[in-house]
Amino acid sequence: MHAKPTQQRCENRLTDDDMAVYLSGRKLYGDDFTVEQINEWFEDDAGENESYAALVQQRDAYRYPYHLWNKRLLFRHLPPGNLGHVLGLGSAYGDELKPLLGRFDRITIIEPGRSFWHDSLDGVPVDYRMPDPTGDIPLAKGSADLITCFGVLHHVPNVGHVIRECARVLSSDGYFLLREPIVSMGDWRYPRGALTKRERGIPIHLFRQLIRDAPFRIVNETLCEFGPLRAVWFRLTRRGHYESNLGLFLDGVLSRAFRWNYRYHATSVLERFRPTVICLVLRPAIAHRS
Repeated sequence: MHAKPTQQRCENRLTDDDMAVYLSGRKLYGDDFTVEQINEWFEDDAGENESYAALVQQRDAYRYPYHLWNKRLLFRHLPPGNLGHVLGLGSAYGDELKPLLGRFDRITIIEPGRSFWHDSLDGVPVDYRMPDPTGDIPLAKGSADLITCFGVLHHVPNVGHVIRECARVLSSDGYFLLREPIVSMGDWRYPRGALTKRERGIPIHLFRQLIRDAPFRIVNETLCEFGPLRAVWFRLTRRGHYESNLGLFLDGVLSRAFRWNYRYHATSVLERFRPTVICLVLRPAIAHRS
């Protein structure tokens, strides 16, 4: 997940009663928005997307830190051999796909930050597309063999529609890999450090329901990113725990041990002792019909 600049404006139209429903995890903020509200969300994010892209547009200075995390929790579940056509949602330069180079024929990336766009990834052609605020994906049914979506859906208002679109464009024997926060990330009515104005995590039970409704079936689910470990590890090493085999091992142990303590929105120190991210390997639940 890419950290983005802190927003200056707040979402003040939400009442405490509204927020009580969203922060309880009973309802996903944004998933029932009207077209006008969705357009407003994307207008808010447009400047932030380009600001973030501008921060990392110096390609030589950009470093993607999540390779080990992806390999250990997601890529290892893929079958051997050629993966065909890969669709990356919000994949920036496409660095997340580098461990799979040589295993696919072409890449399509849907990415709002035009500063990331380029013609190829180490020789493999890349076709960049702008995201549609509706959540529609501009690809034919069953045309993608692998979809990656790492830390993107929590920036999107209509999460359910995007997941259904992924089900539509994924081939019947394809794979959909997801990594997303499953906690509130704080009260989004107010500025939050290193977060955009609108982003919020997806409550785990609602996430699973959206996946079933798409429909997808879950091949593998891993809860990870144990909050206190993340903070302590970074303080000691100035790097993420997900860049270390030991860090990932400890994170797995602690996330499993404290999954009983999962809360969407933490209101005490004890409630922060919980996994905060889910990694999912999905397959289509039903074959496409012509």
